[in-house]
Order: sequence, then C-alpha cells, then structure tokens
Amino acid sequence: MKKLALLFFLSCTKLVVPSLNSNIFFSIKLGVVSSDIAPIEKNNFFLPINQKEKIIYSFPQNPFIHNDEILLPIPENNFYVYYKSNDLISIFSPLDKEVNLQIFKNIDILTIPEGRIGRGCITNNYIIFQIYQNYNSEKNENSGSLVFYPEERKPQPSSIFYIDKKDLKKNLAIMELDSRRVFESIYDLYCFNEFINIIDFSDNKYFLYLYNSKLEKIFESVLNIEIPNLGEKEVFTLENIFPYMNNQNEFHFYVDFNIRDKSNYRIQKKNIYKLNSRNYELFIEIEDPEYEIIHVSRDGNLYFVKNDNNDFIFDVYDKNYNYLRKFKVNFDFQNLNWKDYWFNNERFFSSKIENGEYIIIEWK
Repeated sequence: MKKLALLFFLSCTKLVVPSLNSNIFFSIKLGVVSSDIAPIEKNNFFLPINQKEKIIYSFPQNPFIHNDEILLPIPENNFYVYYKSNDLISIFSPLDKEVNLQIFKNIDILTIPEGRIGRGCITNNYIIFQIYQNYNSEKNENSGSLVFYPEERKPQPSSIFYIDKKDLKKNLAIMELDSRRVFESIYDLYCFNEFINIIDFSDNKYFLYLYNSKLEKIFESVLNIEIPNLGEKEVFTLENIFPYMNNQNEFHFYVDFNIRDKSNYRIQKKNIYKLNSRNYELFIEIEDPEYEIIHVSRDGNLYFVKNDNNDFIFDVYDKNYNYLRKFKVNFDFQNLNWKDYWFNNERFFSSKIENGEYIIIEWK
C-alpha cells in the first residue's frame, strides 16, 4: 500500500502545467415544445426542454461518445437520441408509436421495451441501454456515493438491452443482454470498445459483471470489502469502481472509498483498493479530501483531479503507481452554464448550455 503525498499540488504555482485545448465536438439546439411547432422535424430538430425560473431541465444525462457516435439519454422525456457523424440517426423511445408521431416527424423511431430509461453506452458493435421496470417510480436515487448500509438502498429493478448497429434501421434487433437476470439496482453501466461493465447492488452486496464483444458474460465477482480500523464516528462510502486490463488480458478493478465523519459527512481520507477475481488489497491511501480519482484507462493508468481556482489539475500514474504526467483543463466556474465532465474511454469531454444550445466540448 502506498500513501499519496500530493507534492505536485504543493508546488503547482511554480510549475508550468500544460493546458488541454478545447473544441466543440457536438451541439444541438434547445427548445420548448408548443402546439405551434409540434411535431419536431428532423431538419429542424431540437431537444425539448422544460424551463422554470430560468433554470433548464430535461437536458441529457450521462451522454456517451464512441468515435463519431453520440448517445444522449433524456430521462425526463424518457427517450434516447442517437447521432453518428453529427447526423441524427434515430430516437429510441418506449412510448407508443402513435404517441411518438405526435412528437417527432420524419425521424426514425425505434420503439424500445416499455419502462423508464436509464444509462446507455456504445461498443464497436452494439448500443446498450437500461430500462427500469417501474415507469412511475422516482428517478434513480442510487447514483453517486453510497453509504454501505443496506437500508440506504432502494431497489430499482431494471434490465439491459442491446441493439446491433448493423440492423438498426430494421427496427427488430432489440435483445435483452441477460434474459435470466433482472438487475436489482444498477450502480453503473459502462462500455469499452469490446466490453461492457455492469455494477449491480443485490442482496446487500455489489456484483461486478463483464461481457465481451459477443455479449457473453466473462467475469462475475462479489465486492465484499471491509474497511479495517473504522472508528465509531466514521462511515465509509463507495465512490466508484474502475475496471482495467493487466498484461495477461485479465480484468482487475480499482475501488474508490471515502472515509467520512458520521456527524457532518465530511471526507477525512480516501482509500483505493485493487480487486481481482481472487482477492483485494489496499493500494493507495489519500489524505487530501479534494483529490479524487476520475478515470482509469483500459491498461490501468490512474487519472487524479483536483480543483485549483478555475482549473482542473490532472495527475496521471501508471498501474504500478509511477508518476507519468500532469495537465490542466480551464473551466470558468463562475459560468453556471457548465453541466458535466467525463471520460469516455481515453477521451475527456465536458458539456454546457450556452446561447440556447446544448454543447459537448472535447479537450485534447
């Protein structure tokens, strides 16, 4: 186990840290549906939004980008938007076809199984998406950090479906990923180019699943980690789980925990564990509560980030914890239009709303 010293941040002001450049990867107009403009046509497509007191609702949640493909989940309106090469390919909607025709015009509509949409992602061959079984239930309350107490979890059963991209326009290629399994409470769904990673909470345990390019399950494990020497006034929370592949093409995982004060829930320190199919071990102990792991590359490089005024400062380490490099991304945090930032595979994106558009920016 190694302890993270964070000497780089202490000398940050003395170092010249290279900045990533930004470019607009994708943009789409936002609008409010009214009787004057419904249905929405393909040649004048916009994302329908709700706006109350200048606050915009119904913008995409957890967008996923694969090469030139974009999948935009819109949970409030209960449909996905799928783009390729900036061309609107299809809307995936569980609504009845006649209802969709009242909303959209001259747009390919793929009717997906009934329910409430969740996460979605894209592999080389498939589009993967989640459907909650109870359409009328509240939004997913199980995302974000989770206290390891069973009573904190609310089961939200869902199934995972896929579409073969070659048969997309045939409108008959929707299949269930694992017809024998209803996932009780999916914590995360993520696609690599050739793999799908699912983290599910069931029977008071976290289950890790990996499916290969043929959609065959190739890995299943139960996450059962106990934090030693946890004080009476402390609680630990699961922040994230990152899969990666070792030199023998075996999947391993980094598991990120926070140790928190029970009275105020403030982070006291972070523990990152390494997990494989046989055992787990404490890998890093981080004493700076503002320093977080944001991404792990497919081959195990760890990306840590910290907010420094208007900059995100990134430190990158390899899987043996050797320091590789540092870079920064400049955000104007006074601009409330920024919505999200994320990695898809090895690419870093952010999103914002500006001048009536939803914009995705790629940083290189």
